[in-house]
Amino acid sequence: MTKFVSLVAVALCVASTSASPCSSFDSCQTCLGDGLFCGWCSPEATVFNNGTIGSQCQDQHESGWHCNHQYSTAKCLPGYACNGTTGQCFITEAGKGDTKANCEASCKITPKPKGLSTCNLKSKTCEPCKDYCNVDADCPGSYCQVGLCHGSTCQTNATCSSQCTSDTPDELVGVWRGVLISSGFAMGEFDFKFQKEADGPQVQFKGTDGKVSSGSLESDKDTGGRDITITYTDGPLKGSVYNGAYDPWEPSTETLQTAFYFGAPSQAKPLDITTAMAGNGQTVYVMSICNPHVDSKHCDFSSVFTSTDEPSLVDFITAMLAAPVDPCTQHPTCGVCIGDTTGLCGWCDTNVTYDDNSTGTQCAGFDSTGKPLGWTCKGVFHKDKCTDYGCDWSDIKNPQCVECTADNCKDTKDDCEKECVPPPTLYSCNNATKKCDPCKSDYCTTDKECPGSYCQKSGFGPWSCHGGTAGGCSTNSSCAASCGKSPEKEDYFLCDKFSGQCVNVTKDTPGAQSKYTCQHECQSAAPTGTWRGVQVSHGFTTGEFDFTFYDDSTVHWRTPDKQVFVAKFEGLNLTKAQDGTIAISGAVTASDDTAALPVGTAVYVAFKIDGSGNDDIAQLLFWGLSTKGPVASLDDAMLESEFVMVGCGESTTTCDFSSASV
Repeated sequence: MTKFVSLVAVALCVASTSASPCSSFDSCQTCLGDGLFCGWCSPEATVFNNGTIGSQCQDQHESGWHCNHQYSTAKCLPGYACNGTTGQCFITEAGKGDTKANCEASCKITPKPKGLSTCNLKSKTCEPCKDYCNVDADCPGSYCQVGLCHGSTCQTNATCSSQCTSDTPDELVGVWRGVLISSGFAMGEFDFKFQKEADGPQVQFKGTDGKVSSGSLESDKDTGGRDITITYTDGPLKGSVYNGAYDPWEPSTETLQTAFYFGAPSQAKPLDITTAMAGNGQTVYVMSICNPHVDSKHCDFSSVFTSTDEPSLVDFITAMLAAPVDPCTQHPTCGVCIGDTTGLCGWCDTNVTYDDNSTGTQCAGFDSTGKPLGWTCKGVFHKDKCTDYGCDWSDIKNPQCVECTADNCKDTKDDCEKECVPPPTLYSCNNATKKCDPCKSDYCTTDKECPGSYCQKSGFGPWSCHGGTAGGCSTNSSCAASCGKSPEKEDYFLCDKFSGQCVNVTKDTPGAQSKYTCQHECQSAAPTGTWRGVQVSHGFTTGEFDFTFYDDSTVHWRTPDKQVFVAKFEGLNLTKAQDGTIAISGAVTASDDTAALPVGTAVYVAFKIDGSGNDDIAQLLFWGLSTKGPVASLDDAMLESEFVMVGCGESTTTCDFSSASV
């Protein structure tokens, strides 16, 4: 009996030292579900005998405290809350209410407000409140709450008079960089610069064309809100008025993220950010700013709005007259370009750059006199073959190579014909018959062909719908080689924790387990789908970066100058730091520009996914990448290459980045 008691004591000691402190849990459900020796005090925190405040989730190991309200230890209990309009107690959700006796003892009708004012942001003057109500019908689009329509900005006259002179909110001051995510979004980087009235234009906005518009800002920050109105007075948007708001999203170590949303020009602010996601003139931007609360020497976005002297009209006209005209730019495809009858045109893998820093087309050459026209090709320049064929998968069983200009039309005709072949039939082992049976495979070319899923585009094609092909499917020869093995010769597997796939290993590999065990326990830590964002590290490149993650552990990414890279990552020895950062490694398997990142280059990544909050619209991905060696932390990645990316939330129906997939 003594031995049993000792064992119990040891077990309790281990459990108590390994559990998270109860005070770290901020809801009844997590307190009672994840904590050990924890109880929940609702609706207020516990109080210690010396008068100090404890926490709602209270550790039973501590003593000298009491809960004056409803206390539970095994199950979150519903409680009572006061309706200030009726003066009656009602049952609220589990874990948030008080006892009925406590509620009824203090629940009274809250006196209706009167003599209030509201701030007119345009005139910066206080006006009489018009949001008084008696019933919900008095509040179109809202409801009546203790004599005022819900969402009202009415306040006392004294408060309004002292605050109705709002300047740019401190939390907005600085340079913000990000992408547009609402329906029908334009790809590219967008930038805001906010500053105080005394320092110049309160708002500057730079679009993907690099042109800047500036104007004034009206904010209700001083009255507790986050509504803003931007009136542009200079630049391409001159005369436009945008009404909107901003919502802080999840931060990273180096940056703070915020969503800005606006109605169509001169229209009212959208009802909420979810409404704005529908597009139709409404816009939602996800922006990052260097964290002002961190003493970082590596995060600095000020160069985005560095002023430069604009060329004079005379300089502009002179440059235009002096600029050589390249006769080859008229050819849209490689075949036509190289086939030009003059023989002076050639095809570059990327758009050429002229000496005046202007961007040309992929077809470039010389004029009829043989005079060089001052351009540079930073990719591979072709005068011998074309790379403008792609596979038409309209008929999966009878694909055809066609000349085309889309992003996936980058093969020679010979290479295309070699790869543009019907996909093989896949097989899986029937354990009962010990024979290989055909698998049901759903092939696709677009996401529309995969209801409730998406098309996993990787490699030449065709592709399969995510979840459309059953696990364990392989070619007939691969299936036949393993089907019917005796138990004593069973293969061993190890979980690749990045991809969530089981990898075949030898019996002596540390952590090796049976295929059955691995398949039932192996979970993926990798992001899924397409993510869009900006580079935030020291010496960043402006413009939108896009990353698409595939089930085969490959990551495809596209730079602002349209170069595409592919790398395959492994997570067999994946570790997760206390802050949630995960380190992985891999190698480049394909590249549009082998000079910039050759095939075979080792790549190292530290990443973190944050899906909390973000208005239930999106997730954030903080992705640090290096080719020099393992990345210890996201802070270290700021000296290499770090990105803040936004991806659509798993359950959202308002966000779709499929058109940006790589």
